[in-house]
Amino acid sequence: MDFTDFPFDRQTCGLRIESYGHTADDVVFIWKQGDNVQVARNIHIDQFTATKFVTGYCNVTTSTGEYTCLKVDFTFERHAGEVMVRAYLPSIGLVLLSWAALWTSSTSTEVRILAPMVALLVMDNLVGSMNQYDFPHTSYTKAVDSWTAFCLTFVFLILLYMTATDYVLRVTQSAKKVESKRTSATPKTVNSVCVVG
Repeated sequence: MDFTDFPFDRQTCGLRIESYGHTADDVVFIWKQGDNVQVARNIHIDQFTATKFVTGYCNVTTSTGEYTCLKVDFTFERHAGEVMVRAYLPSIGLVLLSWAALWTSSTSTEVRILAPMVALLVMDNLVGSMNQYDFPHTSYTKAVDSWTAFCLTFVFLILLYMTATDYVLRVTQSAKKVESKRTSATPKTVNSVCVVG
């Protein structure tokens, strides 16, 4: 199975029917004309819909003779709705929550830092639990992994941006306070010229 496009993947499962004990001289498998494959309507797979069936022959010739074989490949398409509700929509909401920090007042530092930090922690917990319990375990990256990595990176960059802007605001406010103290502590001299005529 290839989960590269998970949860938008299609899986193909093959079924082979062949004779190992009897050669083609004894047993010959032939597909029935017309409706070769029939699927019971009362069978339901929760996560998949069967989209097509491809039939064919897979006869094998060995040193002991020729053996007949029938093959059918079933193609199943995954229903992505559950993963959309459990992974994509929450991650979009958390990214939007981190964006909310961009529109808060520059004086409310706690909110500006806390919103992306909470979004980052919740997103990390969400991704960890989904990868541990809900998603197939693979040694390669799936589409949902790329999506969640993008969202985590985006929220982390918002957090870095908020931290950097808060630091710059504090430094500039501190510099302004020092400058205003310096100018208020310096005695002011007034040079006035009086012309009498």
